[in-house]
Amino acid sequence: MKSSIKFLLLLISIFATELVLAEITTAAERQKPSLLNNSYKVVIYKALVEQKAFHMGRTLANISHVCNLVIDGKKFPVIDADVIYSTGVNLRGADFMAILNDDLKILHQIPYAKEKPIFCYDNILFLNSPKFDFNIDGLMPLGNALLFSNMGKDIAVIRYAPEQYPKHIQFQ
Repeated sequence: MKSSIKFLLLLISIFATELVLAEITTAAERQKPSLLNNSYKVVIYKALVEQKAFHMGRTLANISHVCNLVIDGKKFPVIDADVIYSTGVNLRGADFMAILNDDLKILHQIPYAKEKPIFCYDNILFLNSPKFDFNIDGLMPLGNALLFSNMGKDIAVIRYAPEQYPKHIQFQ
């Protein structure tokens, strides 16, 4: 008798757990369907095409939403676009990062070679390279982060040492 009750309670708890997990999954799918089915890439792609962000003869290999900068209390999506083109002999990259406003209009389109955007912390965009291969305002400054201000219009290049990174970033 006791084993029957224990078995019944076990079945009920398993069923309840599965029901709760299904409920959580369903809520997550309703809340962020674009992140689950990549439809956000289509929205971003269409916005960039409308603004002629891609050159003719080049192919978009990948596009991703890296993070959102928070500048003056507003969110600015950071987009990473991996673009390829043929030189006739081999393929080359023409990658760029785009900083968009909340209407998905391009504020900045910054081509890069190795300086892939990796994460945002408030109004700072961290890059994975200590030196830039592009220029900002005619300068080629050293740094591994971009500091945005004035509603995203102004950019400054800054340098962060690993011990200065935000507390939630842990290096092993």
